[in-house]
Amino acid sequence: MTRDGNGICILFLPLLFNLLKKERESSVSHCALAAGVVVLCSNESPYRCYLCSKWTTEGRRQCDSSCRPGTSATSAQPVTPLVYAKSRQPIVLIIVTILVVIFVVMWHKRSPTFHHNPFQTNESEYQRIVEQTSPVCNCTSTRTTRLTSQQSFNPNAFQWCSPYSSLRGKHQKVIAYTMYGNVNERYYSLLTNISSTAGKLYPGWIVRIYHNFRNQSEEAHQQLCEVYCQFNNVDLCSVPELIQHIRDASKANQMEPLEPDLLEGLNLRMFRYLVTFDPDVDIFMSRDVDSMIWQREVDAVEQWLQSNYTFHVMRDHQNHIVTMLAGMWGAKIYQRRDLIEGLMRAVIRAGQNQIKNADQVLLNATVWPTAQYDVMAHDSYHCQNSNFMAKTLPLRVFPFPSQRESGYFVGGVGQEKVPGKCPEACRPPDHKDWEWLALIAPMKIEV
Repeated sequence: MTRDGNGICILFLPLLFNLLKKERESSVSHCALAAGVVVLCSNESPYRCYLCSKWTTEGRRQCDSSCRPGTSATSAQPVTPLVYAKSRQPIVLIIVTILVVIFVVMWHKRSPTFHHNPFQTNESEYQRIVEQTSPVCNCTSTRTTRLTSQQSFNPNAFQWCSPYSSLRGKHQKVIAYTMYGNVNERYYSLLTNISSTAGKLYPGWIVRIYHNFRNQSEEAHQQLCEVYCQFNNVDLCSVPELIQHIRDASKANQMEPLEPDLLEGLNLRMFRYLVTFDPDVDIFMSRDVDSMIWQREVDAVEQWLQSNYTFHVMRDHQNHIVTMLAGMWGAKIYQRRDLIEGLMRAVIRAGQNQIKNADQVLLNATVWPTAQYDVMAHDSYHCQNSNFMAKTLPLRVFPFPSQRESGYFVGGVGQEKVPGKCPEACRPPDHKDWEWLALIAPMKIEV
């Protein structure tokens, strides 16, 4: 029996047809028994049998006086029926109503086969909490994994981040960060704040930290492990290990997902873009480690997720005058996976230098020409497409859906504030009073 109510209705259909058949046969048999002939039924009630009744040219029922003594041939009223077969119509209507109600209820309870949010658990998927010990960080933590009933974790599959990241299964939502070089105490504090805030404001999202620390005794590596062991929503992705995995795949005559030499010379700031090649990831956002997560950003992201746009960019400061900021964009990979992978391969191939801001320059030169036609851009200062932006924004831009918190801006470190009010044209149509200073205090996240 199906879960959508069709099975229940199908089982009741033969019973319903049988009931109607018996009802009809009962009426016919009563009429035939009474008069030896079956005639049309009265308009007053179903299954009332009248003897010798006929229709006049005016459409009124007349009774033949020869049929029964004492009747008038010109009477406009039908004769009293000899037999009245009690109607079962109310019973039939009740049964039909019940079947309709069952069908509607089961239909609404049925899990949809398509949904905008690709990470919602499908009927064939299940979630389970697994406990695993990291040999790299030497700590035990729990992870939520999502696998279909026909799937199991394949430790031999190519891993774009780590075995523990792959254990989370398909349909991951990832906030990608890059860490490299000498990481001081300030960055460790920022990572702690980011991981805690993301767990509260982005539930279900994974914080991926791509790094190049080879020596586990390094202070930076130890700090990363402290964050990893403290927060279950954090995954560490070692780029040197990823490069080695690719070389091993090449030696085993397996297809190389990327050329390892390209990753060896890749601009360190672009490590976070490697998330776009992971088939387990459906949506990703690129962020800077020194940027705070504000509710204003979360509201803009939620509006993008509810839209059909593939790409998302944000500009929330007067100096945000480029089309794509390296730490303020994202993409729904599942909508155009092949296209996004192709664009990012081009970015990686061109990013073989350590020039500062090369990642941002390449985004605007390589990704934006395609993304500009399928992007939701939230902009609080350049929405009028004036000057430089007029040549680079063919589509409309959107105001941020929520008010700024005490002058802080998306992409800021939490200490800087915007220098001036946003233009009235860049405010939401129903909130023209939103300038730049909100009446609420900045949000504080306790770690």
